[in-house]
Amino acid sequence: MEKVKFENSRDLELVGNFWSADSEKGIVMAHGFKGSKEQYGKFTEIAEYLNQEGFNVLAFDFSGCGESEDDSITIDKEVEDLRAAVDFLKDKGVERLGILGLSQGGLVSLRYYKKHSEEVESMVLMAPLTDALENYRKEKLSKKQRKELEQKGYTKIYKEEEGERDQFLIPEEAMKEKETVNQDELLEGVDVPVLFIQGENDTTIKPEMTRNTVEKLDKAEMRTVEDNQYFENSIDIAAEEAAEWFSKTI
Repeated sequence: MEKVKFENSRDLELVGNFWSADSEKGIVMAHGFKGSKEQYGKFTEIAEYLNQEGFNVLAFDFSGCGESEDDSITIDKEVEDLRAAVDFLKDKGVERLGILGLSQGGLVSLRYYKKHSEEVESMVLMAPLTDALENYRKEKLSKKQRKELEQKGYTKIYKEEEGERDQFLIPEEAMKEKETVNQDELLEGVDVPVLFIQGENDTTIKPEMTRNTVEKLDKAEMRTVEDNQYFENSIDIAAEEAAEWFSKTI
């Protein structure tokens, strides 16, 4: 694995972990909200497994996350960041591309696909956000944070776990994006093979959301695990499922 750096369209430096392979096939990994390229070791485990199966793999930090440069977090910005990550893989000789997205990274992956469908051959989406979370700010933000959001147009979320970054700048736009996702609009035109991996005990991205998504796509399949949103006890299963899926669809 090699630590790499590249710039997005806003001239901000993004930091990634890159596993190279003697192949034209590559996977870019999009982490979840407030996550990182390691995703507490889980993305690293999946990336290493995919690399052993012959894929070039890039896991990277969105701007405002992990080791990448400071920025406020929005879906639109993360789609732009994903563009920069794909370009990095292309520069490394990748011609056949798959995307793996987790939670918010799943929403970003679908949004990216709708802009650049000609580039993406397959996706694996783990507990992806694909429909509106109508009470998201009330459930995830404190009363003080909601008031700050209303008064200033942004708030900060502080991370309790150890990591590269202990706070995140969240604008009103980011909350609104999650609360107003239109599933039918998001999925319109998605005809690439997509594997959904869903924890049955996920209380944020509930299994019903993912099942509804799969039913609306012609080339989608779903795997479930007895786990939560963070795949605490089943990341090895997710890695195997992802590798098998990408191997047969790319």
